[in-house]
Amino acid sequence: MENRQITIDKALGNLRMATGLEPTKLVGAGDVGSDAFATINGTKFAIKAVDQVTTANVLSMVKTLKRLQEKVSMPVLLVSNYISPTVIPTFKEEGQSILDVAGNCLISSGKLFINVQGRKNEKTAAPVSKTLSEAGTKLVFYFLLDKANVAKTYREIHDDTGLSLGLIKNCIESLKGQKFLTLHKKSRALINRDELIETWQQAYNSTLKPKLFIGRMRFVNPDARREWTDILIPAQTCWGGEPGANLTDGYIAPELFTLYTEATQRDLLTTKKLIPAPDGDIWVYQKFWNAQDESHKAPLLIIYADLMGSGDSRCLEAAQRLKEYGL
Repeated sequence: MENRQITIDKALGNLRMATGLEPTKLVGAGDVGSDAFATINGTKFAIKAVDQVTTANVLSMVKTLKRLQEKVSMPVLLVSNYISPTVIPTFKEEGQSILDVAGNCLISSGKLFINVQGRKNEKTAAPVSKTLSEAGTKLVFYFLLDKANVAKTYREIHDDTGLSLGLIKNCIESLKGQKFLTLHKKSRALINRDELIETWQQAYNSTLKPKLFIGRMRFVNPDARREWTDILIPAQTCWGGEPGANLTDGYIAPELFTLYTEATQRDLLTTKKLIPAPDGDIWVYQKFWNAQDESHKAPLLIIYADLMGSGDSRCLEAAQRLKEYGL
């Protein structure tokens, strides 16, 4: 909470410098889910502060703001250390106000309209915590996959994941410190799960997934592409991303294809439907988890992360739908 207050104070201060207005932060945020209240040119806002907003979490941020607005019955303002320029049109279309620490903003409520752009705000890469390292991301995925996993002994977790006992201990302590894990009667349980999923998927897309990349392939012909669900892919191989979402609810017709596998590209050639291609529309990644869905579909968490990391509006909408399937 302290870091959020620092972010809010910096952003309001730089908004003052950029506009000459006198935004005033009010004391106390209550229990409504806001991090602060502030008045800007006579209009009171409930503020939600986050570290950064990118294509990977923009839709979830919009939903968070709308839920907060319903609770407080007043305009809301998203304040962030960094807001990617690519997501600003999304907030504009959704009618949501935003402000970064440099004072760049798009604020609209009633007759109030403030648009400040071009103030320098270099995106700084925060040091990756042990929780969100490559190995830590695998462990958090294991915890999110089944709520019973986090309650297991360190030795059981090690046997299931192959990760070191030291890393397991450090990760659990980090999760507890970040308010994602609680102890109750000597049993561990995850809390703030939705927020943890967003934190995990961003780390997965930036830290772990690039390391899993094997190569690209394409379908041998248009018929194979059209009938991709009929391809007999090898064991321990499954569809993620757009095809995985299609197998879940049929909402999205795949344009780009994601495959996770324990096989090699040579093994995939035995399908006689896929061939290597540097510019192919099938992206092949190393599968790092043990479970296998009989329908050759990756876990919903993986499909969700693939969709959120795409930056494509179709995929972002499909990702939100997955929450209805027990994400």
